[in-house]
Parts: sequence; C-alpha cells; structure tokens
Amino acid sequence: MARRSASRPGAAIAEWVVVTIILTIATFALLQAVGPELVGFIQQALEKIKSIF
Repeated sequence: MARRSASRPGAAIAEWVVVTIILTIATFALLQAVGPELVGFIQQALEKIKSIF
C-alpha cells in the first residue's frame, strides 16, 4: 500500500480529504441525535459540582 501511495500522492491526499469529510458529517449527525441529552447531562453534572463547592 505504501508503494501505491508513493506513486500517486494526489490520490492519498484526496482519500484523506474524503475520509475527513465523511467523519465530520458523521460526527455532526451523531451530535444532532444525542446533543440535547448530552447538554442535559453536562448541566446536571455542573450543578452537582457547584453544590459540592
């Protein structure tokens, strides 16, 4: 695989860009799905920490 990437550096960069875009979109979709629950959890955790101190 390293030999193929070395002979076509443009293809390796294009692959990296495509994978990065796909992972970014997947992360955004996941945060859209669980975002409200995550925000609620973080707020509850902060309130508990504030009540301790």
